[in-house]
Amino acid sequence: MADCDFEVVIKGCPLAMEGRMTAVLKNTGSRWLFEMVNFSMPAVAQSPGESYPGSAKIRLIPLFPPGTSREKSSRGP
Repeated sequence: MADCDFEVVIKGCPLAMEGRMTAVLKNTGSRWLFEMVNFSMPAVAQSPGESYPGSAKIRLIPLFPPGTSREKSSRGP
């Protein structure tokens, strides 16, 4: 994965985009070919360091807290 900046022109309107790009390349022996390319842009509400918007504010509560086991839980299977 890499952070990237793109400058494109769509229907005559210039547009700058910041995002992330992931690519899978295949070595054919004589050259490298792109097998898959994905470009994504973070959500407007996403802060730097967040994996998705608001994730820094979320506190996860373990389903089975330390010292308990699935069998002791009254929550069922």
